[in-house]
Amino acid sequence: MRPAGTDDHQRLFHDLNHALTAVVGALDGALGRTAADGATQADLLTAHGAATLAVRLLAGDGVRLEVLALADILTHAAPLLGPAGRVRLQLDDLAVLADRIRLERVLLNLATNAWQASGGAGLLTIRVGRCGRFATIAIEDSGTGLPIEQLPRLSDPAPAAATGRGLGLGIVRDLLDGMGGFVSAAPARGRGTIMTVHLPLAATASAGPAATAADRLVLLVEDEPMVRALAERALKAAGWRVLAVASAATALARAAFIQPDVVVSDATLPGMSGSRLIGCLRASWPALPAVLVSGYPESAVRDDHEGDNGGAPVVFLAKPYALTALIAAVERAVLD
Repeated sequence: MRPAGTDDHQRLFHDLNHALTAVVGALDGALGRTAADGATQADLLTAHGAATLAVRLLAGDGVRLEVLALADILTHAAPLLGPAGRVRLQLDDLAVLADRIRLERVLLNLATNAWQASGGAGLLTIRVGRCGRFATIAIEDSGTGLPIEQLPRLSDPAPAAATGRGLGLGIVRDLLDGMGGFVSAAPARGRGTIMTVHLPLAATASAGPAATAADRLVLLVEDEPMVRALAERALKAAGWRVLAVASAATALARAAFIQPDVVVSDATLPGMSGSRLIGCLRASWPALPAVLVSGYPESAVRDDHEGDNGGAPVVFLAKPYALTALIAAVERAVLD
């Protein structure tokens, strides 16, 4: 349960998240259309950056997953990772489900460590690849390398401190843990070390939107009209069929005549919580994939509604969310 005296604060947090979800969603849609002139595009980018910052300030240090194109992330981050002309990128067109800010911190920590190892000389080579269900980002320096017996210790909480190569790697491990990833190390051929980041591939990278969404129905339950309209439009653009309703009662009435393939429900609905709605739907379809969306922190939603959803896993999506994060959450619910 939420602590006494926090209801007003939580309600304000919830309402601000609703408003920011609409703002970020509308800007995502506008930026996805290429008809705008350069000045308008620049204004949209500025507004999107400001809205994203507001989201971060509200969310604190929580993990916010979205679909990220690694080629774009690394291209934009390259000037921060080393001197011009000394960071070599070998990119692939892969997308991951990750937190943008956390991923940028991981890259900066590993690049800083690599330059320290090489005494600020040589090159930093960054390669994007794939290993099973993970995308990989291999960062190779041209330093003196480490003894082979030291390498397995690099992902420990206090890794290889005596070597001078472990600075920041405990932080890297913690950041990746929160995104379902990990880091490994290996000696480079000749000299130097290769640190490899593993992150879960986004469903779109392995299956493609059409393979995931083809002829599948999303039951979207959202009582805020602006957010509902944006979410419906984004899901349809990604290839899903969408039945969008404003209440749990309407959702249950419509579900009596048509079976959804996945349900996306706000946690706070008039008359019935989103978790309880999911539980009611799962009484008929126990394996129904589900996404629970909330402007409240996940801990508050889980404490208030734990057990309402039939006990099966539910993907949680925090408001405000990027439209790519909504699509990724639906794909994750279906594929898990």
